[in-house]
Amino acid sequence: MDYEVKTLKSLPKLNEQKTPSSKNVKEYILRTIFVLLFTAVLSVSGQIIYDEVRYAPFIVDGESMYPILNYDTKVVYSDGTTYQDPASAWTLADFSDKSRTYTVDYCYMDTQKKTLSNLERFDIVVTYYSTDYHLDNSLKDTASLKVKRIVGLPGETVKFDADGSLYIKGKEDLDYTLVEQTFLTYDANKDSRPAVTEKWYEAAMKETTNGIVIEKTLEDDEYYVVGDNRRTGCSLDSRTTAVGPIKSSYLVGKAVTVAMKAEYVPGQSPKKIYKTVKMPWQLEIL
Repeated sequence: MDYEVKTLKSLPKLNEQKTPSSKNVKEYILRTIFVLLFTAVLSVSGQIIYDEVRYAPFIVDGESMYPILNYDTKVVYSDGTTYQDPASAWTLADFSDKSRTYTVDYCYMDTQKKTLSNLERFDIVVTYYSTDYHLDNSLKDTASLKVKRIVGLPGETVKFDADGSLYIKGKEDLDYTLVEQTFLTYDANKDSRPAVTEKWYEAAMKETTNGIVIEKTLEDDEYYVVGDNRRTGCSLDSRTTAVGPIKSSYLVGKAVTVAMKAEYVPGQSPKKIYKTVKMPWQLEIL
């Protein structure tokens, strides 16, 4: 069977060539916008699903890790009165009042044994205290998780000077080594937490020990944990005799990141605020 092949001898004249209509251009732009939005939604939802499966969630329900955590929290009373930021919100906190709603950080932690056996200085951990356990090592009904930062590792001797400076001496060391606490400085946080002044950080450092020297040698299964909010009365941690060093078995997880905000009413499960979900590229590793 023969086929007839037509050959185009010349290009169509300019006015005969097809040009994209404004309708087609609009459709192309709309499709592009839809693809971009869909990709963003898929990325965020995928991140949430992955985090929920891979990590365990927890909320920060206090001011002890301010300003690194709960930097922009608030409390709303039943009559609508609102206090913004922990400077006022947590000072007025009363968890016996079930009518108050707190906006807090909703975070993820890594609970794997491998992670907990390889913790480093200044990691933020989620832990229980000895006071959360009965004598038979079972958890009390009133037990609550605490969020603190590791400053001393097993076997080390930790010393806080009168001005809040941190010194560490290893098991085999003869002398202390000054360890810089850069996370608790104005320069490290001025861009991400601009409302916190340089004077606040200076005061927090000075109030670390309130003018006395604290020195503690840790056992091989103990960690020394302290809240970032060193202001007087803002963090109950290893600096006090009521808490002291914590056993490695008390540790529940290592904090990974802040994913979003949550509304928290004392005694109830926190409600995630999805409109505050951070995009994957916005997540800050703690």
